[in-house]
Amino acid sequence: MDFKEEYDILKDKVEQALDGFFKKEIKAAANNESIVNIRNACLNKGKRIRPISLIAGYDAIKGDRGEGVVDAACSLEILHAYFLIHDDIMD
Repeated sequence: MDFKEEYDILKDKVEQALDGFFKKEIKAAANNESIVNIRNACLNKGKRIRPISLIAGYDAIKGDRGEGVVDAACSLEILHAYFLIHDDIMD
């Protein structure tokens, strides 16, 4: 498999995991505006370089894709989106 194919597969996995996470959290939080804003920032059409790099690094070191690595990659993307929103508010 070439780089582009693997990149597209990982990007789709991350986006599906993010979408599923936010659907569950927004429902649980009764459409809390903060969560909706973070969701919108996360699901904005991005390249997903951070989470894909985390997954690729994990694969390179461990030799397999562990069960929680996609969740960890998503948490990195959510944290980054939160930082961007916080920075915008502070400025």
